[in-house]
Amino acid sequence: LIARSDEVSVRSGLTVPFEVTAENRLTQINIWANANNSWAWFEAELTDAEDEPVAAFERGVEYYRGSDWKEGSQEARTRLHLPPGQYTLDIRMTEAEVDWSGGRKATRMRVTVWQGVMSTFWLWSAAVLFLLIGGGFLAQRMFHNARRMAGSDWSDD
Repeated sequence: LIARSDEVSVRSGLTVPFEVTAENRLTQINIWANANNSWAWFEAELTDAEDEPVAAFERGVEYYRGSDWKEGSQEARTRLHLPPGQYTLDIRMTEAEVDWSGGRKATRMRVTVWQGVMSTFWLWSAAVLFLLIGGGFLAQRMFHNARRMAGSDWSDD
């Protein structure tokens, strides 16, 4: 954890300075809002120490719930590959709407910034590759046994 803002009103927006020290790792920015049976849209701009824009992104927070179900999340995140240095994140809510009876618009927000986050892309890629290889061996064995038994007097009945 390299930065955590206080919980503030969404009307005021938020400026979060932070320093990235980890090289060749992802930086994750989490946006939390207290949306309840509603959604909120946030726009963010990230600048470096010279106040030059590094990235701009938009994220939505939408959270709905009923008596026995939940959908969505009160948190949105983005991951960026940032070189070490000083950064400033400016974030503000641009839209919000209540979509469900008993809901309320987001009134509070908080931002946390993590560094050194790992990407799970390679983990999932390796898992899919191993499943395909295992499935290939299984299919080959099934086809081999089917061909071996073809024309024999064996019956499963």
